[in-house]
Amino acid sequence: MKQISITFKQRAVTMKRNRLIVKQNSITVKQNSITLEQKGVRAEKKVRTDNQREKVTYLSVPS
Repeated sequence: MKQISITFKQRAVTMKRNRLIVKQNSITVKQNSITLEQKGVRAEKKVRTDNQREKVTYLSVPS
């Protein structure tokens, strides 16, 4: 009987550790999605600056 209770306790500990790992993984996924969003913002900014440059070149052509 004592051996069985020990194995159950060990299993409970491993289950808790696995849950912690899952939580950590979800946190890293959230961080990755945030970095992707930031990269998307940077890409949008680059596109906007490119559009401004194009407008500048178009304005300079007639003169």
